[in-house]
Amino acid sequence: MPSSLAELETQGYLKSFDEVHQEVAEWHDLRHPDRVIDLSQLIVTENLNIRVPGLGILEMTRWAKTQIGNTLGIKWDKWFATKTRAIPPREIQEELARRFNRLPGMRRMIRSRKHEVTTARSDGVLEAFLSPTYEKIDDIRIFDRLRDRFADRMSEMRLLRHPSRTFTGDWSWGWGGDRTSHYVFLTGEEHDLGGGGVPDNHLPGFLLKNSEVGSASLSMDDFWLRVVCMSGLLARTDNRRLLYRQHRRIEDEDLEALMGGALDRLEVRHSEFLDKLVESRGLRVEDPPEVLESFLSKCKESTNKFVEQAQEAWEEDRHFTRFAVALAITRAAQRTRDLDRRTDFEHLAGRFLLID
Repeated sequence: MPSSLAELETQGYLKSFDEVHQEVAEWHDLRHPDRVIDLSQLIVTENLNIRVPGLGILEMTRWAKTQIGNTLGIKWDKWFATKTRAIPPREIQEELARRFNRLPGMRRMIRSRKHEVTTARSDGVLEAFLSPTYEKIDDIRIFDRLRDRFADRMSEMRLLRHPSRTFTGDWSWGWGGDRTSHYVFLTGEEHDLGGGGVPDNHLPGFLLKNSEVGSASLSMDDFWLRVVCMSGLLARTDNRRLLYRQHRRIEDEDLEALMGGALDRLEVRHSEFLDKLVESRGLRVEDPPEVLESFLSKCKESTNKFVEQAQEAWEEDRHFTRFAVALAITRAAQRTRDLDRRTDFEHLAGRFLLID
């Protein structure tokens, strides 16, 4: 397990901005041109893929199935998982055709892409059914703006690509899943909060999160990585996010101004939160399991199961400080495979440390 920024670098967990920019560009190049079509034109194949005029036969991601299922009034996977064994594919096709034909005039923007590797199964992947007026802010546009306007700052940063923060699933790629993409930027600073000759390095940066398929807005949040356990924490100093922008029309210069303002605030916000981190290591907590239950049970993002997982994580070390309580939350979050849910939980650790 790495213990410093240098070890993260030598062990291959960090990439330069330019390297990631290239990966984002290559991923973007797989995308088909967006098409707005009438849903009644869609044809379902025997394999329950979708034939889209002008695009061919497309396999659907889980997110696309959720979207079209909501439109058709079904839960796609659940509905067919129980019926495909008993009902011939032809009848399923006919039922879906009936449902699509009940939607004359209902138009959707189809977002889709080619397969990374040529396959005989289909012509590509259907990623989303969106409103025809949806104004996308794609990852490549964000990275292009960061390169063109903030090249010097980006050259100093590294992006974290660790197995514990990698998407999994059929439709995932290096920096994203079927709904969102996550990019952890590290500024290059390093703060050793350890004592007695045992390093405990914390690295500040920010998490850039985006969705190209209508699942989430563009956002940036303060991020802290504790290297020794690779657990992450998200902080909202002064209870505000660095950046939050819904996908609406925005000019490039305005997008650059938003991101520039966020980057300008990083240093001060990191300094303020570092003070909280240092202070938390000396603040005693008499009953951490009770504090975890009391705090997490009031947070809408939490669940009863997550409360238990955080308490179990604290039992592994049993330190009676505010820092240890926050660490228990981040460790429990780290064991959450869904990165969207994980970041919800990592926000809770930051929120806990910011309590006066």
